[in-house]
Amino acid sequence: PEGFTRLGDSLAVGWGALSALPDVDHPVAYPALVTLGEQEPDHLLMVDIMASGVLGVRGDDGAAEVLSAMLVELACAPWAAELDLLVVTRDARFAEAASEGRVLCEREVEDGVATVERLVRQRSRFISESGWDAGRLDPDLAEAWSPQVVLFEVAPDADQLARLEAAVAAHACGVAAIAV
Repeated sequence: PEGFTRLGDSLAVGWGALSALPDVDHPVAYPALVTLGEQEPDHLLMVDIMASGVLGVRGDDGAAEVLSAMLVELACAPWAAELDLLVVTRDARFAEAASEGRVLCEREVEDGVATVERLVRQRSRFISESGWDAGRLDPDLAEAWSPQVVLFEVAPDADQLARLEAAVAAHACGVAAIAV
């Protein structure tokens, strides 16, 4: 995308390059970017959740804070404006406050897993040969193909995690998950 440069297998962009770009009225290239940390001072390492499918967060100390930071980024970052976010949490107060009402919340992990499976099943029937991105980047179809992310603050069990991975791996259709 305009403003980005290729560095090996990665893409890089500077704030100067981004600020020089004009505002756009079409879908952004990477609506589901989250920051993983700093690669070196002033160089953030970010990952596109849509390319990851199911992004795993290690359940060690600090996992809750990492998930909260991702939630805020996905709910508030300007590049995530077209993203639909469902948070599976036992306490929705933080998600609701952080997102100003843009985020939906579920309490039960099974409901979140079933949502991912249902979305993939429904969307996969309509994916064209050109793939999900083609529909998402078409201004006439973008709303129907908005990226869908389910963030699990409550850890799925091994069976539920396997079901998430199987559903997302089956069809690249704009559905991804973040889970402990």
